[in-house]
Amino acid sequence: MIQQKKILSEIGCPILNIYGEHDVLVPIGKNIKLWEEHFKNTSKLTIVRLKNAIHGCMYTSTSICSRYNDDDEKFNPELKEAIVNWNFFK
Repeated sequence: MIQQKKILSEIGCPILNIYGEHDVLVPIGKNIKLWEEHFKNTSKLTIVRLKNAIHGCMYTSTSICSRYNDDDEKFNPELKEAIVNWNFFK
Protein backbone atom coordinates (compact mmCIF):
# COMPACT_ATOMS: atom_id res chain seq x y z
CA MET A 1 0.00 0.00 0.00
CA ILE A 2 2.85 2.42 0.76
CA GLN A 3 4.35 1.87 -2.69
CA GLN A 4 0.95 2.47 -4.33
CA LYS A 5 0.56 5.79 -2.51
CA LYS A 6 4.07 6.85 -3.55
CA ILE A 7 3.30 6.07 -7.19
CA LEU A 8 -0.05 7.89 -7.03
CA SER A 9 1.63 10.96 -5.54
CA GLU A 10 3.87 11.18 -8.62
CA ILE A 11 0.94 11.50 -11.03
CA GLY A 12 0.49 15.05 -12.24
CA CYS A 13 -1.82 14.67 -15.22
CA PRO A 14 -5.60 14.22 -15.35
CA ILE A 15 -6.76 10.61 -14.92
CA LEU A 16 -9.69 8.75 -16.44
CA ASN A 17 -10.31 5.40 -14.74
CA ILE A 18 -12.89 3.19 -16.42
CA TYR A 19 -14.18 0.07 -14.68
CA GLY A 20 -16.57 -2.67 -15.73
CA GLU A 21 -19.22 -3.29 -13.07
CA HIS A 22 -18.75 -7.05 -13.46
CA ASP A 23 -14.95 -7.13 -13.53
CA VAL A 24 -13.70 -10.25 -11.77
CA LEU A 25 -9.99 -9.45 -12.20
CA VAL A 26 -9.81 -6.00 -10.57
CA PRO A 27 -11.55 -5.44 -7.22
CA ILE A 28 -13.18 -2.21 -8.37
CA GLY A 29 -14.54 -1.13 -4.98
CA LYS A 30 -11.13 -1.33 -3.34
CA ASN A 31 -9.41 0.18 -6.36
CA ILE A 32 -11.80 3.11 -6.63
CA LYS A 33 -11.52 3.79 -2.90
CA LEU A 34 -7.72 4.00 -3.18
CA TRP A 35 -7.87 6.47 -6.09
CA GLU A 36 -10.60 8.58 -4.48
CA GLU A 37 -8.77 8.79 -1.15
CA HIS A 38 -5.59 9.95 -2.82
CA PHE A 39 -7.21 12.48 -5.16
CA LYS A 40 -9.99 13.72 -2.84
CA ASN A 41 -8.74 17.32 -2.87
CA THR A 42 -8.30 17.63 -6.62
CA SER A 43 -10.39 17.50 -9.77
CA LYS A 44 -7.77 15.49 -11.70
CA LEU A 45 -9.59 12.17 -11.23
CA THR A 46 -12.60 11.00 -13.22
CA ILE A 47 -14.06 7.57 -12.49
CA VAL A 48 -16.54 5.83 -14.79
CA ARG A 49 -18.28 2.55 -13.94
CA LEU A 50 -19.66 0.80 -17.02
CA LYS A 51 -22.82 -1.20 -16.48
CA ASN A 52 -22.91 -4.57 -18.23
CA ALA A 53 -19.14 -4.64 -18.68
CA ILE A 54 -16.37 -6.96 -17.58
CA HIS A 55 -12.60 -6.47 -17.46
CA GLY A 56 -11.35 -4.78 -20.60
CA CYS A 57 -14.68 -2.95 -20.94
CA MET A 58 -16.18 -5.80 -22.91
CA TYR A 59 -19.97 -5.98 -22.98
CA THR A 60 -21.69 -8.72 -21.00
CA SER A 61 -25.39 -9.53 -21.04
CA THR A 62 -25.26 -11.15 -17.60
CA SER A 63 -23.91 -10.25 -14.19
CA ILE A 64 -21.17 -12.85 -14.49
CA CYS A 65 -18.06 -12.92 -16.63
CA SER A 66 -19.41 -14.28 -19.91
CA ARG A 67 -16.64 -12.93 -22.11
CA TYR A 68 -16.48 -16.06 -24.22
CA ASN A 69 -20.09 -15.97 -25.36
CA ASP A 70 -20.30 -15.02 -29.03
CA ASP A 71 -22.95 -12.36 -28.44
CA ASP A 72 -20.79 -10.63 -25.85
CA GLU A 73 -17.57 -10.16 -27.85
CA LYS A 74 -17.76 -6.39 -28.26
CA PHE A 75 -16.89 -3.30 -26.30
CA ASN A 76 -19.50 -1.88 -24.00
CA PRO A 77 -21.21 0.97 -25.92
CA GLU A 78 -20.79 3.29 -22.93
CA LEU A 79 -16.99 3.10 -23.31
CA LYS A 80 -16.76 5.45 -26.30
CA GLU A 81 -19.17 7.88 -24.68
CA ALA A 82 -17.09 7.96 -21.48
CA ILE A 83 -13.89 8.71 -23.39
CA VAL A 84 -15.40 11.30 -25.74
CA ASN A 85 -17.17 13.15 -22.91
CA TRP A 86 -14.17 13.20 -20.57
CA ASN A 87 -13.01 16.72 -19.81
CA PHE A 88 -9.22 16.39 -19.88
CA PHE A 89 -8.76 20.09 -19.08
CA LYS A 90 -10.79 20.32 -15.87
